[in-house]
Amino acid sequence: MGILLWFAVFMGGSIVGGLCPSRNPKISSGCTSATFIILSLIVFQFTGGFEYYGLKIDIFYTLISIFTAFLVAFPLSLIASRVAGNTNMENGPFDFGNFNILEFLFLLLLLAPLGEEFLFRGILESSLLGYGTIIAIVVPALLFSLIHLLPFKNTPRKFLITILDSAFILGLLAGYFRAISGSLLPAYVTHAIFNLNGKIAEKLTSTK
Repeated sequence: MGILLWFAVFMGGSIVGGLCPSRNPKISSGCTSATFIILSLIVFQFTGGFEYYGLKIDIFYTLISIFTAFLVAFPLSLIASRVAGNTNMENGPFDFGNFNILEFLFLLLLLAPLGEEFLFRGILESSLLGYGTIIAIVVPALLFSLIHLLPFKNTPRKFLITILDSAFILGLLAGYFRAISGSLLPAYVTHAIFNLNGKIAEKLTSTK
């Protein structure tokens, strides 16, 4: 049932993003993420409750996730930036150059990680925990990685592989914190920090 709910929310967000009345990918992405959040909250409310899906605060693991995420994300982001440079990509590795600071903060540090964590570590991981912690962590991480094929499908193969690997590692780390803390907050923080490090790496490599 949880997998069906995950699929329904995923498809709902994807359809709304596709139907969003704009050719601007930032607006389409925002519509998709907002729909993920709204539909996920509906699922949380009516199929188990907010706490069951991880909507509670855990300060201890959130603090640990901040340190761990920076430690893991920074070198991965630098590798992605280096690969992007070696493949002569016109845009930055995560195309962050087209975002002003407010768009970056709202879309890539708040809306997108929140919507995706509600979907993958909220609905999907929560529904899989009954099958074992490893399955509950790995399956959402794998699916999370695979959805990055869509926005990066036209990038060079080496860069695409780097992105998929980074997304998988992000998913594993976020899933681990979700599992041990029972909270989505460390998972969200991990996701946001990965996005932030992508921006930091892009700035560092662009100034060389």
